[in-house]
Amino acid sequence: MIVKKALFRNVRNLLVYSNIWVALSVASLTKVLNIHTQIDNLLIVIFNFCAALAGYNYMYLAVFIVSPYKLKASRLQWLYKHKTLIITITLVAALISGYVFLHLESGYQNNILLFVITSVLYIIPSRKNIGLRWIPGLKILVIASCWTLLATLPLQQSIEFNAVAILATWLFIIGLTIPFDIRDIATDPKALKTIPQLTGTNVATWLSIGCILVSLILLTISNNTVNIIIGNTLFLTLGILFIRKVAVGPSAAFINFYIEGLPILWLLITMAASLI
Repeated sequence: MIVKKALFRNVRNLLVYSNIWVALSVASLTKVLNIHTQIDNLLIVIFNFCAALAGYNYMYLAVFIVSPYKLKASRLQWLYKHKTLIITITLVAALISGYVFLHLESGYQNNILLFVITSVLYIIPSRKNIGLRWIPGLKILVIASCWTLLATLPLQQSIEFNAVAILATWLFIIGLTIPFDIRDIATDPKALKTIPQLTGTNVATWLSIGCILVSLILLTISNNTVNIIIGNTLFLTLGILFIRKVAVGPSAAFINFYIEGLPILWLLITMAASLI
Protein backbone atom coordinates (compact mmCIF):
# COMPACT_ATOMS: atom_id res chain seq x y z
CA MET A 1 0.00 0.00 0.00
CA ILE A 2 2.83 2.40 0.90
CA VAL A 3 4.56 1.62 -2.41
CA LYS A 4 1.34 2.31 -4.35
CA LYS A 5 0.84 5.63 -2.57
CA ALA A 6 4.43 6.65 -3.28
CA LEU A 7 4.05 5.69 -6.94
CA PHE A 8 0.81 7.66 -7.25
CA ARG A 9 2.41 10.68 -5.59
CA ASN A 10 5.41 10.55 -7.94
CA VAL A 11 3.21 10.27 -11.03
CA ARG A 12 0.93 13.04 -9.78
CA ASN A 13 3.89 15.34 -9.11
CA LEU A 14 5.29 14.63 -12.57
CA LEU A 15 1.99 15.51 -14.24
CA VAL A 16 1.33 18.60 -12.11
CA TYR A 17 4.81 20.10 -11.79
CA SER A 18 5.66 19.52 -15.46
CA ASN A 19 2.32 21.23 -16.31
CA ILE A 20 1.31 18.26 -18.46
CA TRP A 21 -1.83 18.02 -16.30
CA VAL A 22 -2.98 21.59 -16.91
CA ALA A 23 -2.17 21.23 -20.63
CA LEU A 24 -4.32 18.09 -20.76
CA SER A 25 -7.08 20.08 -19.06
CA VAL A 26 -6.92 22.83 -21.69
CA ALA A 27 -6.95 20.25 -24.49
CA SER A 28 -9.82 18.35 -22.83
CA LEU A 29 -11.91 21.50 -22.46
CA THR A 30 -11.29 22.29 -26.13
CA LYS A 31 -12.40 18.79 -27.15
CA VAL A 32 -15.53 18.95 -24.94
CA LEU A 33 -16.54 22.23 -26.59
CA ASN A 34 -15.91 20.67 -30.00
CA ILE A 35 -18.29 17.85 -29.09
CA HIS A 36 -20.94 20.25 -27.78
CA THR A 37 -20.77 22.39 -30.91
CA GLN A 38 -20.30 19.43 -33.26
CA ILE A 39 -16.99 20.79 -34.54
CA ASP A 40 -14.10 18.44 -35.27
CA ASN A 41 -10.77 20.25 -35.16
CA LEU A 42 -8.08 17.94 -33.80
CA LEU A 43 -5.31 20.28 -34.93
CA ILE A 44 -6.50 22.98 -32.51
CA VAL A 45 -6.73 20.43 -29.68
CA ILE A 46 -3.10 19.44 -30.30
CA PHE A 47 -2.02 23.07 -30.57
CA ASN A 48 -3.79 24.00 -27.32
CA PHE A 49 -2.10 21.16 -25.45
CA CYS A 50 1.37 22.18 -26.64
CA ALA A 51 0.76 25.93 -26.27
CA ALA A 52 -0.56 25.56 -22.72
CA LEU A 53 2.35 23.26 -21.83
CA ALA A 54 4.91 25.70 -23.20
CA GLY A 55 3.14 28.75 -21.75
CA TYR A 56 2.77 27.48 -18.20
CA ASN A 57 6.29 26.10 -18.13
CA TYR A 58 7.64 29.41 -19.37
CA MET A 59 5.99 31.21 -16.45
CA TYR A 60 7.23 28.76 -13.84
CA LEU A 61 10.74 28.60 -15.30
CA ALA A 62 10.90 32.41 -15.33
CA VAL A 63 10.06 32.51 -11.63
CA PHE A 64 12.39 29.56 -10.93
CA ILE A 65 15.34 31.36 -12.53
CA VAL A 66 14.77 34.91 -11.28
CA SER A 67 13.00 34.54 -7.93
CA PRO A 68 12.74 30.88 -6.86
CA TYR A 69 11.72 31.85 -3.32
CA LYS A 70 8.26 32.71 -4.71
CA LEU A 71 7.58 29.05 -5.56
CA LYS A 72 6.05 26.50 -3.20
CA ALA A 73 8.76 24.36 -1.59
CA SER A 74 7.55 21.08 -3.12
CA ARG A 75 7.47 22.49 -6.66
CA LEU A 76 10.84 24.18 -6.18
CA GLN A 77 12.47 20.92 -5.05
CA TRP A 78 10.92 19.06 -7.99
CA LEU A 79 12.20 21.65 -10.48
CA TYR A 80 15.72 21.47 -9.04
CA LYS A 81 15.72 17.69 -9.54
CA HIS A 82 14.17 17.76 -13.03
CA LYS A 83 15.58 20.92 -14.66
CA THR A 84 16.72 19.13 -17.81
CA LEU A 85 13.40 17.32 -18.20
CA ILE A 86 11.26 20.44 -17.81
CA ILE A 87 13.41 22.49 -20.21
CA THR A 88 13.24 19.68 -22.79
CA ILE A 89 9.45 19.38 -22.43
CA THR A 90 9.06 23.14 -22.80
CA LEU A 91 11.23 23.36 -25.91
CA VAL A 92 9.52 20.41 -27.61
CA ALA A 93 6.07 21.80 -26.80
CA ALA A 94 7.06 25.25 -28.09
CA LEU A 95 8.44 23.80 -31.32
CA ILE A 96 5.34 21.69 -31.98
CA SER A 97 2.95 24.55 -31.19
CA GLY A 98 5.04 26.84 -33.44
CA TYR A 99 4.89 24.33 -36.29
CA VAL A 100 1.12 23.89 -35.95
CA PHE A 101 0.68 27.67 -35.68
CA LEU A 102 2.20 28.13 -39.14
CA HIS A 103 -0.42 25.76 -40.59
CA LEU A 104 -3.43 27.51 -39.05
CA GLU A 105 -5.66 30.12 -40.66
CA SER A 106 -4.81 33.78 -40.09
CA GLY A 107 -7.91 34.27 -37.94
CA TYR A 108 -6.64 31.66 -35.50
CA GLN A 109 -3.12 33.08 -35.61
CA ASN A 110 -4.21 36.58 -34.58
CA ASN A 111 -5.99 35.27 -31.47
CA ILE A 112 -3.06 33.02 -30.63
CA LEU A 113 -0.65 35.97 -30.81
CA LEU A 114 -2.89 37.78 -28.32
CA PHE A 115 -2.66 34.73 -26.03
CA VAL A 116 1.15 34.70 -26.33
CA ILE A 117 1.48 38.40 -25.54
CA THR A 118 -0.82 38.06 -22.52
CA SER A 119 1.10 35.02 -21.26
CA VAL A 120 4.41 36.87 -21.50
CA LEU A 121 2.99 39.85 -19.63
CA TYR A 122 1.26 37.71 -16.98
CA ILE A 123 4.48 37.17 -15.01
CA ILE A 124 7.45 39.30 -16.03
CA PRO A 125 10.75 37.83 -14.75
CA SER A 126 11.71 40.08 -11.87
CA ARG A 127 12.50 39.94 -8.17
CA LYS A 128 9.55 42.26 -7.66
CA ASN A 129 5.90 41.43 -8.32
CA ILE A 130 5.64 42.71 -11.87
CA GLY A 131 3.08 41.52 -14.40
CA LEU A 132 -0.66 41.26 -15.00
CA ARG A 133 -0.93 38.64 -12.27
CA TRP A 134 -0.21 41.24 -9.59
CA ILE A 135 -2.79 43.83 -10.63
CA PRO A 136 -5.60 43.75 -8.02
CA GLY A 137 -8.68 41.92 -9.24
CA LEU A 138 -7.17 41.10 -12.63
CA LYS A 139 -5.54 37.72 -12.03
CA ILE A 140 -8.64 35.54 -12.41
CA LEU A 141 -9.90 37.54 -15.40
CA VAL A 142 -6.59 37.11 -17.26
CA ILE A 143 -6.51 33.36 -16.60
CA ALA A 144 -10.15 32.90 -17.66
CA SER A 145 -9.70 35.02 -20.77
CA CYS A 146 -6.53 33.18 -21.88
CA TRP A 147 -8.06 29.74 -21.37
CA THR A 148 -11.25 30.84 -23.14
CA LEU A 149 -9.26 32.29 -26.03
CA LEU A 150 -7.52 28.96 -26.57
CA ALA A 151 -10.38 26.57 -25.85
CA THR A 152 -12.87 28.35 -28.13
CA LEU A 153 -10.55 28.85 -31.11
CA PRO A 154 -12.55 26.49 -33.39
CA LEU A 155 -15.76 28.33 -32.45
CA GLN A 156 -14.48 31.78 -33.33
CA GLN A 157 -14.74 31.31 -37.10
CA SER A 158 -18.55 31.27 -37.18
CA ILE A 159 -21.19 33.34 -35.42
CA GLU A 160 -23.96 30.89 -34.55
CA PHE A 161 -23.83 29.57 -30.98
CA ASN A 162 -20.40 31.06 -30.40
CA ALA A 163 -21.40 33.92 -28.12
CA VAL A 164 -23.17 31.48 -25.78
CA ALA A 165 -20.35 28.92 -25.92
CA ILE A 166 -17.65 31.53 -25.31
CA LEU A 167 -19.56 33.01 -22.35
CA ALA A 168 -20.17 29.51 -20.97
CA THR A 169 -16.48 28.66 -21.30
CA TRP A 170 -15.42 31.87 -19.59
CA LEU A 171 -17.80 31.24 -16.67
CA PHE A 172 -16.61 27.63 -16.40
CA ILE A 173 -12.99 28.72 -16.15
CA ILE A 174 -13.84 31.42 -13.59
CA GLY A 175 -15.50 28.70 -11.52
CA LEU A 176 -12.52 26.40 -11.97
CA THR A 177 -10.02 29.09 -10.97
CA ILE A 178 -11.66 30.22 -7.72
CA PRO A 179 -10.51 27.09 -5.78
CA PHE A 180 -6.91 27.99 -6.65
CA ASP A 181 -7.40 31.44 -5.16
CA ILE A 182 -8.78 29.68 -2.07
CA ARG A 183 -5.62 27.57 -2.01
CA ASP A 184 -3.47 30.72 -2.14
CA ILE A 185 -5.53 32.85 0.26
CA ALA A 186 -2.88 32.61 2.98
CA THR A 187 0.04 33.52 0.70
CA ASP A 188 -1.45 36.00 -1.79
CA PRO A 189 -0.89 39.65 -0.83
CA LYS A 190 -4.15 41.14 0.46
CA ALA A 191 -3.79 43.91 -2.11
CA LEU A 192 -4.57 41.38 -4.87
CA LYS A 193 -8.24 41.38 -3.80
CA THR A 194 -8.98 37.86 -5.02
CA ILE A 195 -12.56 36.59 -4.71
CA PRO A 196 -11.87 34.47 -1.58
CA GLN A 197 -10.13 37.43 0.05
CA LEU A 198 -13.19 39.61 -0.58
CA THR A 199 -15.95 37.09 0.19
CA GLY A 200 -14.41 34.38 2.37
CA THR A 201 -13.79 30.79 1.36
CA ASN A 202 -17.33 29.47 1.86
CA VAL A 203 -19.00 32.11 -0.32
CA ALA A 204 -16.20 31.78 -2.88
CA THR A 205 -16.83 28.04 -3.08
CA TRP A 206 -20.52 28.59 -3.84
CA LEU A 207 -19.61 31.23 -6.43
CA SER A 208 -17.35 28.63 -8.06
CA ILE A 209 -20.19 26.10 -8.16
CA GLY A 210 -22.62 28.76 -9.42
CA CYS A 211 -20.36 29.73 -12.33
CA ILE A 212 -19.94 26.10 -13.41
CA LEU A 213 -23.69 25.46 -13.03
CA VAL A 214 -24.62 28.43 -15.24
CA SER A 215 -21.94 27.42 -17.75
CA LEU A 216 -23.32 23.89 -18.09
CA ILE A 217 -26.90 25.14 -18.31
CA LEU A 218 -25.96 27.44 -21.20
CA LEU A 219 -24.14 24.67 -23.04
CA THR A 220 -26.92 22.15 -22.43
CA ILE A 221 -29.63 24.53 -23.64
CA SER A 222 -27.66 25.10 -26.84
CA ASN A 223 -27.19 21.37 -27.40
CA ASN A 224 -29.90 19.44 -25.55
CA THR A 225 -29.35 15.97 -26.95
CA VAL A 226 -29.88 13.14 -24.48
CA ASN A 227 -26.19 12.22 -24.40
CA ILE A 228 -25.13 15.80 -23.65
CA ILE A 229 -27.75 16.17 -20.91
CA ILE A 230 -26.68 12.92 -19.24
CA GLY A 231 -22.97 13.74 -19.50
CA ASN A 232 -23.31 17.30 -18.20
CA THR A 233 -25.58 16.27 -15.34
CA LEU A 234 -23.21 13.55 -14.18
CA PHE A 235 -20.19 15.83 -14.49
CA LEU A 236 -21.94 18.64 -12.61
CA THR A 237 -22.79 16.27 -9.75
CA LEU A 238 -19.22 15.05 -9.42
CA GLY A 239 -17.80 18.55 -9.94
CA ILE A 240 -19.89 19.95 -7.07
CA LEU A 241 -18.67 17.17 -4.78
CA PHE A 242 -15.05 17.96 -5.62
CA ILE A 243 -15.43 21.74 -5.24
CA ARG A 244 -17.33 21.43 -1.95
CA LYS A 245 -14.28 19.61 -0.59
CA VAL A 246 -12.29 22.80 -1.19
CA ALA A 247 -14.39 24.62 1.44
CA VAL A 248 -13.23 22.25 4.18
CA GLY A 249 -9.55 22.92 3.54
CA PRO A 250 -8.12 20.16 1.35
CA SER A 251 -4.42 20.07 0.56
CA ALA A 252 -2.88 21.99 -2.31
CA ALA A 253 -2.18 18.60 -3.90
CA PHE A 254 -5.94 17.90 -4.02
CA ILE A 255 -6.66 21.20 -5.77
CA ASN A 256 -3.67 20.92 -8.13
CA PHE A 257 -4.67 17.45 -9.27
CA TYR A 258 -8.40 16.88 -8.82
CA ILE A 259 -9.75 20.39 -9.37
CA GLU A 260 -7.32 21.14 -12.21
CA GLY A 261 -8.28 17.80 -13.73
CA LEU A 262 -12.03 18.50 -13.84
CA PRO A 263 -11.99 19.26 -17.60
CA ILE A 264 -10.34 15.88 -18.16
CA LEU A 265 -13.09 14.22 -16.12
CA TRP A 266 -15.69 16.17 -18.13
CA LEU A 267 -14.25 14.89 -21.41
CA LEU A 268 -14.17 11.28 -20.20
CA ILE A 269 -17.80 11.51 -19.03
CA THR A 270 -18.87 13.21 -22.27
CA MET A 271 -17.20 10.53 -24.37
CA ALA A 272 -18.74 7.75 -22.25
CA ALA A 273 -22.19 9.37 -22.50
CA SER A 274 -21.86 9.50 -26.30
CA LEU A 275 -21.74 5.68 -26.32
CA ILE A 276 -25.19 5.38 -24.74
